[in-house]
Formats: sequence, structure tokens, C-alpha cells
Amino acid sequence: MLAGWRDQQLARNLSKRTIEDRLSAVQRFQRFTNEWPWTWRPADVEEYTAHLRSDGRERSHSTIRGYHGHVRLFLEYAADPRGRPSASDSSAPIRLRCSSSGTRPCTRPSTKAVPDGVP
Repeated sequence: MLAGWRDQQLARNLSKRTIEDRLSAVQRFQRFTNEWPWTWRPADVEEYTAHLRSDGRERSHSTIRGYHGHVRLFLEYAADPRGRPSASDSSAPIRLRCSSSGTRPCTRPSTKAVPDGVP
């Protein structure tokens, strides 16, 4: 899924540094939650933010907001129905459906195709 997002950003001609920063932020958030994106909840963002503010490293508010923005952009990409594979393409990555209110976790529309080692 991250590879598809990376490719989409490359196609938009974003700088490699921007793409790397975004991917890194999403990967750090995923490691912190130890959950897949379709289970992320607003409380996870709050806990991650508290962790970032209390881990002894000085980060500006704009840096933390940037991390939030990267995760949000990834979830927008993952939830975009235009990128959802057809039912006949079992090798295509799965896109996620997320609640717009943020109160429910994201869900996978199908369990047939599983991208890059995702359970």
C-alpha cells in the first residue's frame, strides 16, 4: 500500500525528499500503534502526539502537525475509491474505507487480495 502511495506521489512529481518524509512519518506512526491502518483511531493520534511531546526530544508544534498531515494524506489515498482494485484483480492492493467522522476504524472492502505481507 505504501508503495502505491509512493508511486502516486512520484507521478505527481513531488520531490523524493517530500515522499521519503511522508513515508517515514506513516511508518513511524504504524510502528507506534503496532496496528494496520484500517484499525487506526483518533485516540491513536492523540497517544502518538503525547508520546512525541514527552519522549525527551524537542519538536516544534509545526513538526508534529506535519506528521499528522502526512498520516492524513496517506489515509486519504488509502480510502480513495478511485484506487480500489476491481474484484477480478487479485494481485492489486486493497484500499481502505475510513469513517469520515473518524469515530470508527478503517475497514478493508475485501479480504481476497492481501498486499505485501498484510494479514
